[in-house]
Amino acid sequence: MPQDSNSVAPSIDAGLGVMPVLATTPSLDGATLRYAANITDLECCPPSEAVPKDIVGYRFAFDNLQHRNNFLPVAMIDPSRKLPGSNTSIADCCTGYSLSVFASKDFLKAKIEKAIKNNPKITKKLGDHYVAINIGRHDGLCTEPNRTGHFDFFEFLRYKAIDSVAEFGPIFA
Repeated sequence: MPQDSNSVAPSIDAGLGVMPVLATTPSLDGATLRYAANITDLECCPPSEAVPKDIVGYRFAFDNLQHRNNFLPVAMIDPSRKLPGSNTSIADCCTGYSLSVFASKDFLKAKIEKAIKNNPKITKKLGDHYVAINIGRHDGLCTEPNRTGHFDFFEFLRYKAIDSVAEFGPIFA
């Protein structure tokens, strides 16, 4: 992946708070990844199978659309979180800097229904709403959805998730 040096001052992004300062950042066709400074030293990040695509992604959300966690990757919400069954921090994992999204509301709902069986209070952590965001080919890189419909979305710096909301509402309505 080509490297270039861009110095970007922190800025306020609607609903997200202060954005990270970028130093040496990976750039793809002139587009800089949002968390480039965080992933530069991570192996194979973003993964080579992540490509630009036009898709709608469904995320867990809180009932206030402006809640800062609705549009942040887990490594920015809770960098001390450990990967399941591991002592590895999510902040040391490439996927921790992508938005976790699902290919449909049905896939998202199936995931939360399964999670609730193991942890009835999981919606306190993830939210009990969903937000559908439009993702275009110029917005970032997406992995292919897996068998559960989950995929990772690595945002370009210019992408504003809050401005790309297609739907928002309670998961169980």
